[in-house]
Amino acid sequence: MSYPHTDVLSSMRKIAADDYFDAVEVTHIEDPQVREEVKALLAQSHLTVGYGAQPRLLTTGLNPNASTQSRSKNRE
Repeated sequence: MSYPHTDVLSSMRKIAADDYFDAVEVTHIEDPQVREEVKALLAQSHLTVGYGAQPRLLTTGLNPNASTQSRSKNRE
C-alpha cells in the first residue's frame, strides 16, 4: 500500500496525480458515496484498474480453485 495512513479517497487522489503509477488495484469499498467518488476519479485518470478479490474471498471462506462444484459454486 502506497499511502497506508490515509483514507481510500485521499490515497486514490494521490496515486492518480502521481505519474509514477500506471495501475492500481482496488477491492470492495464499503461506503457507496466513497465508492462512486473513487469510480469517477479512476474513470478520468490515466490508470489501469484491477480488482483485488482476495480479501472478499478469503474472509468468506470461498475457494475459486475448489475441485468440487459444491465447494466452488459461490465463487462467481
